[in-house]
Amino acid sequence: MDFAFCHSLTFAQMNLKQRINRYLIGVGLGIVLSIAFFGQRNWTGWMPGNRVLDRLAATYTPDSKGKCLMECHKVSHSDLETLLGSGKVEFDLSNAKSEPKLYAVKHAKRKDLIVWFEAAGENARVTRIQSGGNPKCACP
Repeated sequence: MDFAFCHSLTFAQMNLKQRINRYLIGVGLGIVLSIAFFGQRNWTGWMPGNRVLDRLAATYTPDSKGKCLMECHKVSHSDLETLLGSGKVEFDLSNAKSEPKLYAVKHAKRKDLIVWFEAAGENARVTRIQSGGNPKCACP
């Protein structure tokens, strides 16, 4: 008994259109299954910029100079949280090879705001802020 609809084609019997069709079905199923299994995962968490932001957020300790700079440049605590949560590390402005490491982080929404963090061991602190107005601050 030979059923035409159950008959599977061998590789040699398939034409190019059938091969591409089956390939795309496999890729589509793979994408759907990957999204189903790993949809809630942070896909870019392993990137260097995100690793630096995670480290800075975990080790940031406010000090008197940082508070003075934030007050002078009108940077709120929520701005700093947003900066460390979704900012962009500007590696061309940073010096990650020195000790302590110096990282420049650009705010995601306030494009004129760049904050420099000094990361030494288990401590990170604000050392410089550049904002749109760039006022002169008399901070220690």
